[in-house]
Amino acid sequence: MTGHLVARKYARGLFAAGRSGGVTDALYDEAESLLAYLRQERTLLTFLTAPQIRDQDKEGVVRDTFASRVSPTFLSFLLLLVNKHRINHLDDILDQFIGLVKEHRGIVATKVLTAFPLSGTQRDRIAEQVAKRTGKQVELTVVEDTSLIGGVVVIVGNRVVDYSMKHFLRELKHDLLALKT
Repeated sequence: MTGHLVARKYARGLFAAGRSGGVTDALYDEAESLLAYLRQERTLLTFLTAPQIRDQDKEGVVRDTFASRVSPTFLSFLLLLVNKHRINHLDDILDQFIGLVKEHRGIVATKVLTAFPLSGTQRDRIAEQVAKRTGKQVELTVVEDTSLIGGVVVIVGNRVVDYSMKHFLRELKHDLLALKT
C-alpha cells in the first residue's frame, strides 16, 4: 500500500472515530497542534520511526509525552500507529485528517500564488469568487512567487487556474514553436 493510501485510510479512521465519539473538534485541534510541532521539530518522529528502537519503548514515549496533553481517542490513535508500524506516515495522516474535517465543515482550502503582495481587497475578491463557484467557505493562503513575473495562480483542491505571465509566455512560446514546423 502506498504512503498516500495508508495516510488516507488512517485519516478516515480517525475521522470516523471522532464523529462517532463526538470529539471531532478536539481531535482536529490536537492534530493541527501536533502537525505544526512535527513540521518545526522532527526529533520525535525520527525517534518513533527508528527501526532499532523497540515498539515498547516507542509506546512508552508516546504515553509519557501525550497522555496528559491529548484526548484518550487521540492517544489511542497514536499508539495504534506505533503498533501497526504506520507512525512514519503521521504527518501525512494528520494533514489528510485536517482536510477531511475541513471538507466536512464546508471549508475549501485555496492557495493563491502571486508575483506581488495582494491587498486586502484583492484577497477578499478572490475569496468571494472561489466561494461563489464552490459554494463553500474559503480558507485562503497567499504565497508570493516572483518567478510568475505577474498575475496569479489559484489552486482549489486539485484544480489549478493559472493566470500568470509565466504561463502565458510558456503558451506563446509553444504556439510559436508549433508554427515553425
